[in-house]
Amino acid sequence: MDVVSIGKFIKQARKGLGLTQGHLAERLGVSPQAVSKWERGDNLPDVGLMPDLAEMLGVSIDEILGVEGEKWRVEQWDADEYALLTASQKAEVLGLVLRRREYDVLEEIAMYFTNDMKAEALAKLLAEDRLDIIEDIITNFNRKHRDMIVDYFIEKPSEEIENFVPFFDKNQINRIVEAQDMRQDEKENDNYEKNDEKN
Repeated sequence: MDVVSIGKFIKQARKGLGLTQGHLAERLGVSPQAVSKWERGDNLPDVGLMPDLAEMLGVSIDEILGVEGEKWRVEQWDADEYALLTASQKAEVLGLVLRRREYDVLEEIAMYFTNDMKAEALAKLLAEDRLDIIEDIITNFNRKHRDMIVDYFIEKPSEEIENFVPFFDKNQINRIVEAQDMRQDEKENDNYEKNDEKN
């Protein structure tokens, strides 16, 4: 356990959230000087504070201590090793990947996700409009997940839909066509009303 590295991690995570040492200290019920000592590597946070500190920083205790960070560096991803993890470990690694936006890793490990993990990853990717990554891993998604992609394209029409149509079933394609038809009808009605108002 490298105290200096832990301090640097805490400082980086705190700054990433836009928190001052004072804000973090206040939320944890410690002095700003205590936070400063942690970040300089002079001292470690009390074990009893670790769960609250991890929650406030949006990371795991293992990440703070450098355990997970060393074990799961992007350069070291091994899908076979990932397959051997427990479901909760897989979920924690997925959370780490999503927080760090290391999406290129997903193609290697998505086949090992539970359905809930797939939904979590897909929701994050859709929220960030990362259709390129989704296209790479779409074969890992079931109908329910593909419905999420259909909903995305209904809300945000895009030419990129062409890359996804081969993966949609007939009902999903019909939903998209109906939504496009409705938009076209609304557009025509708006144009008709504008022309009517001019006359």
